[in-house]
This record gives sequence, C-alpha cells and structure tokens, in this order.
Amino acid sequence: MTSSSDEQLKIRLLAAAKTEFLSNGYAGANVGRIASAAGISKKTVYKYVASKQALLFEVMADVLSGPAQRMAQASPEQSLASRLELYLEGFSTLAFSEQGLASYRLLMSEGARFPELAEAYVNSLDQYALQPVARELEQAARMGHIVQQDYRLATRMLFSMVAAETLRDAAIGLGEVPGEAQRKALVGQALSIFLHGISGPARG
Repeated sequence: MTSSSDEQLKIRLLAAAKTEFLSNGYAGANVGRIASAAGISKKTVYKYVASKQALLFEVMADVLSGPAQRMAQASPEQSLASRLELYLEGFSTLAFSEQGLASYRLLMSEGARFPELAEAYVNSLDQYALQPVARELEQAARMGHIVQQDYRLATRMLFSMVAAETLRDAAIGLGEVPGEAQRKALVGQALSIFLHGISGPARG
C-alpha cells in the first residue's frame, strides 16, 4: 500500500483487527466482523493479508514496532545505556498496558491450541523487539564499548529481567500492574545489572 487512502485503510483494518482479537480471542475472531468494523469488504481484507494468522502478525508488528522506532530516532550521540533505556521504557509501558496484558493472556489461553497464534506472537516479538536491541548491542561491541557475545541471548536475558515475572504475575492476577515510577525503576535496575555484566574491553 502506497497511497494516502491505502494507508488510511491499513490503519482502520489494523485497529479493527486489534479490537476483534483482544475482545474475542484468536479462535473467536471473525474476519467478516473485522472487515465490517473497518468499513471494507471481506474480499478487500484478503487482498491485504493472506489469512487470519497473517492479519494477527500485522497487528502485533504494528504494536511492537513503536518502541523500536523510538530507539532508531534517538540521537547517535546518545550512549548505549540511554538508547536502551529509551527503548525499554517504551516496551515496558506497552507490555503493562491493558492491551499488552490482554495480548499476553490471549497467548497463554489459546497458544497451545493454535500454534499459529504462538508463532505469530513469537515471530513478531523477535523481529520487532529482540532484533533491534541485539543490533544495538552488536554495534556497541564493534565500537569496543561492550564485550563481544551472543547478542540475541543477551537481549533475551535483558527482556526477561525487565518484564518476564512481573508481566506474568500481573497478567494472572498474582501481582499488581506496575505504575510509571515502578516501571522506570525496574528498567533502571535491570539495565544497571545488565550493563555491568557486558561492559569492559572488547574480546575477540
């Protein structure tokens, strides 16, 4: 899609699909209802995406790309710590929003029955969340700012420190949803520990 009208159609379609998936789950989501809510025909939906799974991936990509765009727009003069902090604060805000918690609950409740749902979630998280951070770490290592390592593994560990247990507990009602101050503190603590572990002269 390249024209302004096509872009507006895409925005309406993704907004309608997001509401449908979060309201009715993956199994209960209906492409006809999505099309109606977006003001287009079902046939038009399938001109844009090949399947309901592909539409779900587009929705997740649209949601997850926001924090990565913020990091990409940061000044090149900003330190690695500042760039990662900018990204992680955006990611944690998204993860602990009503939308983020609902998405996590959807995965937990239906992922085992619908492998395509789990696949879309994992692939979009990898492409739009993990990979941008891994590239930042790789670039920092090339410049000698951090130790060379398995950047994807390091990125997974960082994300786990920021969100894994807290997100799980909030989603299933075992813990409170952290507020802004708590999220910032969590990001700061995780980054401090993480950067201490990977800092030092580069090793070949």
